[in-house]
Amino acid sequence: MRAITWSIIAVALTTFIVAGCVRWAKPETMAAIQEAEAAVKSAEAKVAELEAKVDALQKEKAEKQAKVKELEAELASLKEQVEKPYIVYRIKKGDTLKKIARQFYGDEKKWKVIYEYNKDIIKDPDLILPCVEIRIPKE
Repeated sequence: MRAITWSIIAVALTTFIVAGCVRWAKPETMAAIQEAEAAVKSAEAKVAELEAKVDALQKEKAEKQAKVKELEAELASLKEQVEKPYIVYRIKKGDTLKKIARQFYGDEKKWKVIYEYNKDIIKDPDLILPCVEIRIPKE
């Protein structure tokens, strides 16, 4: 109980002394104190202004990120809709262009269509190698 009483007395005495010092301070000291208080208020106002700007920018950032996600989803959807004009086929052992034409077109006479579409890959239509990927044009 005594410790609390002495603490209260110490705080009261310190407050009284500080208040008294301010009251009896020189005018230039008072001006400096008022100037410092004004600077603190100005800094607090600037902090509040900057915090408001940060909040606005974070909101804008969130909106733009949502728009990016929306556009990415739209792009993915469009990519799915775009079809290639051909099917990729990996040649198997025993395949011929005629067999492949029969498999995809139901007509082995269309082997030339496959050959013409893959001239950059197939140099000799009578010699196609297994594991080579060719493009089968869609009809």
